[in-house]
Amino acid sequence: MSCLGHEGEFDGMRRVCVFALVALFSAACYSQHAEQDWLIVPGKRVGPITLETSDASLEALFGTDNVQRGDVDLGEAFTAPGTVLYPNDATRMLEVVWSDNARTTPKEVRLSGDRRCGGPLKVSRSAHAP
Repeated sequence: MSCLGHEGEFDGMRRVCVFALVALFSAACYSQHAEQDWLIVPGKRVGPITLETSDASLEALFGTDNVQRGDVDLGEAFTAPGTVLYPNDATRMLEVVWSDNARTTPKEVRLSGDRRCGGPLKVSRSAHAP
């Protein structure tokens, strides 16, 4: 074989390796989203966030980089203690409004991102207002 033949084989193998790495990375990203349950059941839960979820537990659920604490805008110059989840991802951004300053009881969860882009949240087929 000529050196050119070896280069062609090497180039083809490199393409296969790059494709395999991209496929593995994509599968890992998909499995992260697939593992998280994003079903909305009104009055019960929004994905893994339930009435028993505290601010302290959000980092364990979503990761430190995906949790941002601060006041949430309620409109008309009113704010409340809140936590923004996925503040840098418009397809997954949520705001948790707390009923207390200690942030131990969620009052409501707001879908605050741009849902036109898609996203993991799904509403239960049997959902109805409590």
